[in-house]
Amino acid sequence: MTDSLLNLLGARAGERWVTALALPGLLFTGLAVVAAVLGQRDWDDIGGLARGLDANPLDELAATPSGVALAIALVLLAALAAGVLAHLLSVPILAGWEGRWPLPGAARLATERRRRRWNALQARFEQAISGGADAAAAERLGRRRNAIALAEPQRPTWLGDQLAAVATRVRAEYGVDLGAAWPRLWLLLAADARHEVRNARAELDSSAVLAGWGLLYLALGILWWPAALAGAVALLVAWAGARRAAARLAELVESTVDLHLGDLATALGEAADRTVTPETGRRITDRLRKGA
Repeated sequence: MTDSLLNLLGARAGERWVTALALPGLLFTGLAVVAAVLGQRDWDDIGGLARGLDANPLDELAATPSGVALAIALVLLAALAAGVLAHLLSVPILAGWEGRWPLPGAARLATERRRRRWNALQARFEQAISGGADAAAAERLGRRRNAIALAEPQRPTWLGDQLAAVATRVRAEYGVDLGAAWPRLWLLLAADARHEVRNARAELDSSAVLAGWGLLYLALGILWWPAALAGAVALLVAWAGARRAAARLAELVESTVDLHLGDLATALGEAADRTVTPETGRRITDRLRKGA
């Protein structure tokens, strides 16, 4: 039983390794060889590519079985290195998307600019509502405001505010600190609900990895310009995917709070009928923080 489970886990880990690192890495390694052989001037010289590959020094290794094994190992090592580098690049990329910039001054200026735009539209929206403007005009103002952020901006980027707005909206509605409540809410969720949240988070992380590959292909464009074109496309696709994933993740987290915060309040003995008022939420927050 244990051996079967370990074998299954090992097989799944191998599948994830192939999907995440090996296959994209092999593609990048192959294009790197093409770039090195053709260069910029002869970027579309198929005949030159064939001649260059014929003169490949790895051909000498392929003359013996041990040489073939070594050549394959070198190619796989290069592919693995490229995959690891793309994943490493995804960390600062995701930080940049989420507004965790290394330059506090630039982040503050960008945040203040977004906040001014949001507050101006919010004031116009409130004026339209209180002044009896037609519903269509007020709705347009609301959409323009929400296109910036769903709550007053706290981050220098749209994606960062999309995620940060959840905590702001939850505190405003329920008086609950989402950071303190979320780990406990997570324990109350059914497996299907957890799966949805995990998938949305994984989509966001995958978009950052794709952007990492995009940067690698842009760098490869120094040798062969079509690679830079592929890199630019990858970056655009990654950014669009990240926006969709962030919006979905934020919606899922907020929906989880809306649907299950009453369960948490009941489990903690703070509400008998699952109703969470701001006062109840503040009591829950104080209890979960334990004075911290």
